[in-house]
Amino acid sequence: VSDEMIARARRNLAGIAHAHVHVGSGSSLGMFASESFDVAYSYAVFQHIPSKEVVFGYLRDAHRVLKTGGLLLAQF
Repeated sequence: VSDEMIARARRNLAGIAHAHVHVGSGSSLGMFASESFDVAYSYAVFQHIPSKEVVFGYLRDAHRVLKTGGLLLAQF
């Protein structure tokens, strides 16, 4: 993720109380507790990750951080 995209996200989400920008490790969602989200959303991301193992790791982590009955919305 580029610094410009992080800055743009912060500007675009500035007025939304429960929207937060987090810069991750680039290979996991380890910074988030299990079962802490109702929705996980990914659009136009996975095609930029050159490793299938990292993509599958993100999907496993998305499952881990979703609450029971949570929803994963992803574009492949």
